[in-house]
Amino acid sequence: TNVDFDLTADELMAMANHGKKIFPEKNKGAALTQSDLIFGETRQLAAYREDEICLFNSFRNKQDAVDWLTCD
Repeated sequence: TNVDFDLTADELMAMANHGKKIFPEKNKGAALTQSDLIFGETRQLAAYREDEICLFNSFRNKQDAVDWLTCD
């Protein structure tokens, strides 16, 4: 599915903080994109979102994302 993802830094931070509230347990998330803009924005989201409970990463290759999500 194609999703437009054009958010400000404040919106990305709010999205990351919301994720911290709804996923209080240890978790992992990945974004898969081929767009340079969206890749950069999801990397920024990861910077706001990652902490000791959540790992988040951006990928351009589906298999890389799957490998990362399934590794310990």
